[in-house]
Amino acid sequence: AAAFAVARGGMIVLRSGGSFGGMRTFVRVTRANVRTPIGPGAGAYRSPRVSPDGHTVAYTSYFGGGPAGPILSPDIWTFDVQSNIPRRLTTDSMSIDPAWRPDGERIAYARVASTGEYSDSVMWRPVKTTGPPAVLLKDARRPYAISFGKLHGHIAVSVGDTHNARKYPLDILLGAADSPG
Repeated sequence: AAAFAVARGGMIVLRSGGSFGGMRTFVRVTRANVRTPIGPGAGAYRSPRVSPDGHTVAYTSYFGGGPAGPILSPDIWTFDVQSNIPRRLTTDSMSIDPAWRPDGERIAYARVASTGEYSDSVMWRPVKTTGPPAVLLKDARRPYAISFGKLHGHIAVSVGDTHNARKYPLDILLGAADSPG
């Protein structure tokens, strides 16, 4: 099955190709169903997410070797949709499922344990600088499907888990100083 992300301007980025662990490519699809390969070429990719401005795609790449072996060594990467140049955002070989903060300044992601199982942490880090990652949520009960949205007028992070999706207001989690809007 293909995974996809849609930019505000209507551009669709599609990850197509084999099953988990297989080689896949990224494809830009226009409204007229014209498909153009984009990105770093074929690889073991998952979870493409288009940035709020539509210029960058974040994704999970399963290349490299880490504590869990070659296939279970995921990191978050990005690429510019014009230049297709990839940039590694995490280097811990335990990062999956990126989600853009609405202003495009940070990416949140789930951490996996060295066994390949989900941990209970959601991390986030700046995109354009080399700042260190920070814990956004602890005890998130196997987080996946991370997304940002509104909750009672606040920017919130929604985290799906094995039971349901929960929303957390960022200004409560972080204090007003680091919460956008």
